[in-house]
Amino acid sequence: MTPPPTLQALAAELERRLAQADESALWREAQALTGAALQRAGQCLRADGDPEFDWLRERSLQLWHAWGACATSGGDGYARSQDIRQARDAMARAAGGGHD
Repeated sequence: MTPPPTLQALAAELERRLAQADESALWREAQALTGAALQRAGQCLRADGDPEFDWLRERSLQLWHAWGACATSGGDGYARSQDIRQARDAMARAAGGGHD
């Protein structure tokens, strides 16, 4: 998904940081984008369909799943899936719907 013009500088900086990212950096970036998506949702009358919210939500979910894929065991995978679910659910509530 191409970032909207208002987020292109943020997207370029994010990609620069991700080029060197380890799994803890993936977690931090996913957290930051989720926070930005939730903040953007609070600024919109209807977040779902807003290009900035949509990009922040989709990119953060990609990072959450990349971080989740770093799990080293079933227990670790389950624990990470709970963090991913919480982020996904929070963004779905902010968008005004169920989860994707």
